[in-house]
Amino acid sequence: MKFYIVDDDVTIIKILENIIDDKNLGQVVGSSIDPLECIEDIILKNPDIVIVDLLMPKSDGIEVVNNIKKEKMILR
Repeated sequence: MKFYIVDDDVTIIKILENIIDDKNLGQVVGSSIDPLECIEDIILKNPDIVIVDLLMPKSDGIEVVNNIKKEKMILR
């Protein structure tokens, strides 16, 4: 499994990376603290699972997911 983590708190990203690694759940292929700049990276890296914080200052997690969906539809 390939994971990508989006959270405005670096500590949370590190905790999730450690859990994924310690439990052998897969590989973290990327992370971002900026919900507006992560969309292109997520599409490029094509992870199986994206873990997104729902409450972030610049954009909420739902908006991030919707933007990823829109971009993927455009690329088809």
